[in-house]
Amino acid sequence: MKYPNRLKEIRNNLGLTLQQVATRMDKKCIDRLSEWEQGTNILSVLNLTTLLKIYKVSIEEISPEL
Repeated sequence: MKYPNRLKEIRNNLGLTLQQVATRMDKKCIDRLSEWEQGTNILSVLNLTTLLKIYKVSIEEISPEL
């Protein structure tokens, strides 16, 4: 099952790489971030909250369906 979202679009609009976001989230690997962007894995509440702060967006902007 895929979980549609705008994570990649928002990250690209901010001019951030996956590695930069991973560093800000204290993640060692970008694989999980890539899975979130592709919608093949769902974020935990903690990781979602962290991304909302990094991207300075609301949850509705990331996934209007929520």
